[in-house]
Amino acid sequence: MNPYTHQLFLFVPNAERGALGQFMRDFGSELEGFAFDEDAEMEGVSTDGQGPPDGWCFASWVTAAQAAAFQAQLPNMPAGTIIDQHPNQGDYDAWLASFGMERVIEGE
Repeated sequence: MNPYTHQLFLFVPNAERGALGQFMRDFGSELEGFAFDEDAEMEGVSTDGQGPPDGWCFASWVTAAQAAAFQAQLPNMPAGTIIDQHPNQGDYDAWLASFGMERVIEGE
């Protein structure tokens, strides 16, 4: 049975990305073994889908314990951090749109 039953979404404003990276280096071991750093496949997002990014988002399948650990640590993360988790399935783009963001589309 697959233990990764929750989709975790995390957003951090551009100005706080470094602070979130420092938080993860300092407290990542308290997040139920979830390996993360400031370079972990975070996508740029903005209000209009154009760059430069207004913030950075990350989405990953996690265990229920990992999801709970992230929620418990939210008060210790940078003030602008948003975390949401959905059991079984979540729509990343719908979640971004719920607070006025969309993925930054890289030009070719």
